[in-house]
Amino acid sequence: MTSPANPTRKGRWLRRMVRGGIVAVVALTGTSVWSHFHYQPPPPVPPEAFGNRYAPRELRADLDYFVRTAEQIHPDLYHVVSKEDVSALKRELQRQIDRPLTRKEFFPIAARLAASLGDGHTVVFIPSEEIEDAIQSGAQWFPFDVGDLNEDGLTVKAVYAEKCPVAVNDTIVSIHGHDARSLYDEFYQWHSGEKEFYRKGRTLRT
Repeated sequence: MTSPANPTRKGRWLRRMVRGGIVAVVALTGTSVWSHFHYQPPPPVPPEAFGNRYAPRELRADLDYFVRTAEQIHPDLYHVVSKEDVSALKRELQRQIDRPLTRKEFFPIAARLAASLGDGHTVVFIPSEEIEDAIQSGAQWFPFDVGDLNEDGLTVKAVYAEKCPVAVNDTIVSIHGHDARSLYDEFYQWHSGEKEFYRKGRTLRT
């Protein structure tokens, strides 16, 4: 439950990246934030780092660092939402961090802060290395896609398995006991975008 070694060194490395014109924040988790003005992929995260947990003080500092860096680089960060509202959400999210988290656990928190800006070019991506590792390890995935949200739940758009228990146009009302619409509302908060249809599309693909 302790933080990996050399957090100060990592922070210096990212600050050098930002000074060089690259947006890559939330340093200690390896999660990247990008703008179409400045982007370079971050270095890959090795599998042995997936389970690393980072101290609350480090994660709270990452949120501060995200906002500070975005303010320095974004041409009009508060065009959609006020600085006061973003600061209030940041403080709320920081209060929620009450234990060490892995970068996968920290992702929804950081992504929600980025998405609150209402800018499709300022994004916190889902940690792709963990997803790829799960695929390579044979993790099971839902054999269908959903394509819309109705008053009862999620509408099935396509089915990819012969013995799938649902069919096209069926409605998914719950997943593992969780209300489907509530899950959609939660996931929606993670996705950046200027337009409702764009955020909705990304949410349905989550």
